[in-house]
Amino acid sequence: MKKHSFEVIRTLEGEINFLLKRVSELDNNLTEYITCENEQKASQTLIIAMAYTLSGIYSCFEDQFLKIARAFENRVENPASWHKELLERMQIEVTDVRPAVISRESFAALDEMRGFRHVFRSSYMFTLDVERLNLVIKRWQKGKDRIIADVKHFLEILEG
Repeated sequence: MKKHSFEVIRTLEGEINFLLKRVSELDNNLTEYITCENEQKASQTLIIAMAYTLSGIYSCFEDQFLKIARAFENRVENPASWHKELLERMQIEVTDVRPAVISRESFAALDEMRGFRHVFRSSYMFTLDVERLNLVIKRWQKGKDRIIADVKHFLEILEG
C-alpha cells in the first residue's frame, strides 16, 4: 500500500470515526422512530423523519468514502454519476494504493440506500412509498453490522 503522511492518515481516521459515531446516533434515532411507528399508526411526519434519518445515515457513509477517495485516489471521475461510481470504487482494492473498504454484501445494502436517498431528495414531486421505506430500513438493519465492520476493518489496516 502506498505510504501517506502520518497527518493525512490520522486525519482520515479521525474523520471516519467521527462519521461512524454520527451513524450510530442516527441509527438510534431511527430505532426510536420505528418503535413509535410500531406503537401507533405512522404519521406523515414520522415517515418523513424516518426517511430523512435513513438518508442521513447513507450520507455519512458517502462522506467517509469521499474522504477516502480524496486521500488515496485524489479524484472522483464523472460529475453526473459520481455517487454510484464512488460506492462501486469502495468495494475494490486499488493495488499498491489502498485495500477495499466495503464488501460486496455491504455494497448491495448501501447501493439500495443510495437509490432511496436519491428518490427521497426528489420527493417533493410525490408521496413517499412507506413500503419501500420499510424495505430499505430492513435492509439497513440487516446489513449495518457488516457495513460498520467493513469500515472498521479498513481503519485497522490504516493503523497497521
